[in-house]
Amino acid sequence: MLKIDEFKKLICDKIWFWQLADRDVPWDRGVLYLGGNADKGIGFTSFIFKKDGTISVPTKVGFIPPEGHYWDFDEETQQLLFYDQDKNQVNSATLVDYGMYGANEIAFNDDRSVLINFPDYDLRGDRPVPQKLFFVPKLNFKISLQRTLVRKGYDTYPVGENATLIPFLDAVYESLVKHPEAQNVVISQKGEIVDEFFAEVRDFLLVGNDNGTPTLSDCAGSRDLMLELLIAILSENNKRQLNPEDHRTEEEMIEQVITVRFADRYELK
Repeated sequence: MLKIDEFKKLICDKIWFWQLADRDVPWDRGVLYLGGNADKGIGFTSFIFKKDGTISVPTKVGFIPPEGHYWDFDEETQQLLFYDQDKNQVNSATLVDYGMYGANEIAFNDDRSVLINFPDYDLRGDRPVPQKLFFVPKLNFKISLQRTLVRKGYDTYPVGENATLIPFLDAVYESLVKHPEAQNVVISQKGEIVDEFFAEVRDFLLVGNDNGTPTLSDCAGSRDLMLELLIAILSENNKRQLNPEDHRTEEEMIEQVITVRFADRYELK
């Protein structure tokens, strides 16, 4: 059960785009225009939830909808409540676990429309620099995962269009090099919370244990060690693919990299 402060971290200071949605045909969505259309200089409807309980509409719209004034969160029902300018409740909604294309999604309870926000699309200029990062394939991202990670102090990074291991590790590498401020890094191919991997470690890696064999379905460590590991694996995989005499599987190649290059610097979990 989320508390309101935790809920604020998930929805505030982000742009949420209002889309019309037939829940039976989720790909057939259209943005909501109010009081006109793009030809008349009207933009699609979007919200920014403020921590003081107000809502701003950053796009040019023909009029402000009743939902575009105030909000609150009911901890008992876990409902997002919308209030008009006279502070009368006019609608309610729920954060859903599986948004389309890795987006966060708020579903209005009438099932006719949704608000969507892509993770980490944050407007705050004073946003704390993330030091604890959790990487998950976009296909395995869900909002309930992000809720748990918020409590643990981790920022969630859904990456890659492919959930298979090597493309996922490549996407993690591409993202991680852009975050020199990171300290602790956790990666999870399946998007699962395994508490053992959230220990703060500096000198060794925590690696998944598949009956005594290292596996990178889950892995954790410092940014420096994680980059060293990812570079070693991706480089070795390129060599493997270019060498017709190399018959190792991905799993065998990864096991060899970990057990040889990180012989005294990993621990199975």
